[in-house]
Amino acid sequence: MGKKRRKTARARLKQLIERPLNPFRIVAREGYWRDQKNWVEAARAAFDAENLDEPIRLAFEAFKLDPQSPVEWRHLLYLLASIHFGMPKGKAGKPKVWRDNDWCELLADYYQVAARNPANKKSAVCRSMKKDKAFSDRYWFSKKLATVRRNVNRALDRKQNKYLKLIDDLSERRISVGKDAAKRECRAWTKRDELLARSSACVDLIPAIEALSTRRGSSS
Repeated sequence: MGKKRRKTARARLKQLIERPLNPFRIVAREGYWRDQKNWVEAARAAFDAENLDEPIRLAFEAFKLDPQSPVEWRHLLYLLASIHFGMPKGKAGKPKVWRDNDWCELLADYYQVAARNPANKKSAVCRSMKKDKAFSDRYWFSKKLATVRRNVNRALDRKQNKYLKLIDDLSERRISVGKDAAKRECRAWTKRDELLARSSACVDLIPAIEALSTRRGSSS
């Protein structure tokens, strides 16, 4: 017999959603969670960074978040929920030449190059990108300068890039963490630091956006 094919992420999610409720689960009485003592005790047990289930640990590592921070637990939940439930479904029809993950990669490279000289305007950054052979393996590198510039604008437009809010939210979290670290180290937080944080957020989201785009494309 051949090896049994593993269910897709979409199928596993559907199975989990449709599973019957556990009849032995604890249902708190009305007002139980409004008692701060009850909430704090349960939160300490649930958010224990020393006792993470393996999938949760891997998720924190993948998004470079801190499991000791309750704020980053909330942010991780937001990221995963956005990927599975928060994005609009793709429309059937002719596929776009530029995929969503291509735009994410383009933004990662754009922010990286912009960080070299934060005073440069968008057009100057795009020219620098086209001259940098380090990006020769990128999808966008073989395109004309006008095409690269046009797609940078599209990638930065929430009406056209449905993943930009997700990118911005993770970027802002990275920026906040970076500013706190800079303050502790008694150093200035610069525009260059901000741009590199945004580039890092884009890089980390490329695999998730690519997987989601592929799944939606196959189901349209």
